[in-house]
Amino acid sequence: MSFIDDASNKPKRALVQVKSGKVSSRDVRDLVGTVQREKAQIGIFITLEEPTVPMQKEATTAGYYHSPGFNRDYPSIQILTIRELLEGKSVDMPSGNVTFKQARTVKGDGPEQLSLLK
Repeated sequence: MSFIDDASNKPKRALVQVKSGKVSSRDVRDLVGTVQREKAQIGIFITLEEPTVPMQKEATTAGYYHSPGFNRDYPSIQILTIRELLEGKSVDMPSGNVTFKQARTVKGDGPEQLSLLK
């Protein structure tokens, strides 16, 4: 998944990992390593099982991604269950459709500027 959250228009990445069956904090730790190695901003761990306390702790210790465009922090690693997704919970991340473009510079103070505003 990609998103743009600043004026650079450079896409940022969120990696998604889906696991079924028995999951553990080791799986979350592996995702943290993959996010770091791939230089992604956010990692999303989707599982059938409820996360254990050690899994939640591993996700929390990964820290936060600070979005310059939205000026807020997002958890670097997020654990979501299939049940939560089916109930409507979503990933906490900057909107993927948002772009920030710099306005065009117009020089002068004549009537040509007024025509640009129409």
